[in-house]
Amino acid sequence: MVLGTLTLVQAESGRRYSQDDVPFAEEFARLAAIAVDNARLFENESEARARAEASEQSFRTFVDNLPELAWMALPDGYIDFYNRRWYAFTGTTLEEMQGWGWEKVHDPAYLPQVTERWKHSIATGEPFEMEFPLIGANGEPRWFLTRVNPLRGASGTIERWFGTNTDITDIRSARALAEEMALQSEEAAAQLLELRAQKDRAERRVAELEARIKTEP
Repeated sequence: MVLGTLTLVQAESGRRYSQDDVPFAEEFARLAAIAVDNARLFENESEARARAEASEQSFRTFVDNLPELAWMALPDGYIDFYNRRWYAFTGTTLEEMQGWGWEKVHDPAYLPQVTERWKHSIATGEPFEMEFPLIGANGEPRWFLTRVNPLRGASGTIERWFGTNTDITDIRSARALAEEMALQSEEAAAQLLELRAQKDRAERRVAELEARIKTEP
């Protein structure tokens, strides 16, 4: 591809360029072409970087306005961004939570299993899904359904992780209530069957006694 032309003209000093100056001119032209290429590459890289940064900022703005708690992590699992919902619920700061600081707001009873599952996803690239409680700013735990998915680049390698924590405390409470009511219903049904059986036995006993009385002289 031709980038341009280089023309040798008579210098102001009166010196005329000759054939002997051609190698120098060719080398100068080669270096100039490299400089132009590098400038264009730098410009393209700068534009691509600017577009990538703008895209990530738009994505962060979107995440920041989600109704769920949400966060993003580097490929190795180091979390470097939480949305405002996370901070509002936990009452923490990025300085406290970045990296693996999120462990501070986990119930110690569930933390080992959460950590093990998360490290497995980081190592294998598999999505993460699990229910566990998080401790709120008021010290009270609430249950969340946590889903984490890898964000892959064009080459297929993981560039980021994107996670959400959806509050399911009310759902779990309703589920527990439904299970309790179902259990009570089963127990009531069993008791009713037993009462009916007792009634049947009592009626048979009464019938037997009445029959005996009738047959006695």
